[in-house]
Amino acid sequence: MVWDFRYTPNSPINFDSADPDMYWYEPEVGYMVVPGNYTVSLSKYEDGAFTELVGPQNFVCKSLNNTSLPAKDKEALDAFNKKVAELTRALRGADEFSNEMNGKIAYLKKAVMDAANVPMETLNQIEEIEADIRSLNKELHGDYLISQYEGASPTSLSDRLDLITYALWGTTAAPTTTFIKSYDYAAERYDKVLEDILAIEVKVNAVEDVLEKYGAPATPGRLPAWKRD
Repeated sequence: MVWDFRYTPNSPINFDSADPDMYWYEPEVGYMVVPGNYTVSLSKYEDGAFTELVGPQNFVCKSLNNTSLPAKDKEALDAFNKKVAELTRALRGADEFSNEMNGKIAYLKKAVMDAANVPMETLNQIEEIEADIRSLNKELHGDYLISQYEGASPTSLSDRLDLITYALWGTTAAPTTTFIKSYDYAAERYDKVLEDILAIEVKVNAVEDVLEKYGAPATPGRLPAWKRD
């Protein structure tokens, strides 16, 4: 095992690994640590328990001093990277949660159609949820159609954070004014994104309650109630 002097990537847990033979494949990485004193230890996990094999050993991480424009305040750079990493973690998690809700749409529609007594306006509510998720996705990732046919679209929240992580996490230079402004904008907009996601979740739960009330077939993420006579 070799540490690359980076923190753990903050992307959502995913067991699907990309094909490393693809020339565009780039593994997720975290941002670089600040030079200083660190410790390393070794443990094994077996039969439900951790056993320490080697206790903490001290070592020093030093800068190679081979950068053209190194950050004068490395602690400030580290603090900024931590803020970006946390917002990226939250934004990607929100995107993942949104995708999970979107994955329920087809099942909810089918449940309405298959059940005998579910009010038909429930289908309208599901289509409203679908439209809300599309609008949310544009905020997170931009408008694909506009970028496809008009060549440009408003910069999305993901684009703003990717601008920082792809550039800044590969260097030890200080964040530029553009990076700082991109973070500030994305951080401010995320509050609205989170509010929208929670509102959509409430609507999804309401639809699922209606399906359960009328005995509709089970759908992903909804545990049917059952009471023995």
